[in-house]
Amino acid sequence: MSGPLLSEVYMARKRRRRLTHDEVVDARAREIGVDFVITNQGGEKNFPVNGLYPDIVVFEDEESVCDEDSIDWIEEVEFDTVSDREADQWEDYYHLGYPLVLVVPEDDEEEAIELSCEHELECKIVTYDVDEDGDIVFSD
Repeated sequence: MSGPLLSEVYMARKRRRRLTHDEVVDARAREIGVDFVITNQGGEKNFPVNGLYPDIVVFEDEESVCDEDSIDWIEEVEFDTVSDREADQWEDYYHLGYPLVLVVPEDDEEEAIELSCEHELECKIVTYDVDEDGDIVFSD
């Protein structure tokens, strides 16, 4: 990696460093639709799913919010690193039985794919980055 590509990666990482985990969770929840979403972030435990607290819990519709039988899918947002430690947590979420979406920094997509395969997780991976205006942009 050299030249312009290296500087683009550096600038993207620099912009992303200004974010917090909770800002990414909030942005993702807004993109999904806040009427159907509960977030567990910043130490808040708003909605447990079998005793676990994934970052985002998405329900079928507004009327079914807080009904565990009406969960459409769950999402886990990674911010600093993507490693075996996080993959162990993904496994716990995967075994809850709901579709799992992993939201990872664009630079960590390949590592997330490899880890999800190693841990035999069927999940969707969504990436995010920060554009020049400072807005969080998701891949889906």
